[in-house]
Amino acid sequence: YDGIDFNGDGLLDEKWAYVHDKLSKIEVDRDFDGKADHIIQYDRKGHIESASSDDNFDGVFETDSIFLNGNIQWIKSDTTSDGYHDYQQFFSNGVLNKVKFIDPVSGKPLKTQTYDRIKLRSAELDSNGDGKFDTSYLYDELEEIKKVDLGNKNG
Repeated sequence: YDGIDFNGDGLLDEKWAYVHDKLSKIEVDRDFDGKADHIIQYDRKGHIESASSDDNFDGVFETDSIFLNGNIQWIKSDTTSDGYHDYQQFFSNGVLNKVKFIDPVSGKPLKTQTYDRIKLRSAELDSNGDGKFDTSYLYDELEEIKKVDLGNKNG
């Protein structure tokens, strides 16, 4: 491994692995405990392909990311430590355009947020857990709610 010791403790905090002189993997120890908590994988051409992260530093990699042509496509995270990716972010040309909060039991979205040019523009909510959105929100330029539509909460 080659790499960088960011905090001067003599251990590499970022390690680089190569295959046939092309970068194949980077392992990063972001909290300096000696264990990798962010791993980036590269394809045979050296292009970023995927990443996995342990974002709460408990030893479990709960966040997965996929890249295409160097741009992030999606990030999916297990925020409740149940093994299910309940928080999902989707990107277009590397720019966030949608976030979904997923019910791990039904697999259906409890809430979606839509972004335009990195700003929150709208959201839909399933407030009663029946699998159907019943409340929608529109946001202004400061991401303050400018309109709420309560829809039909009784089905």
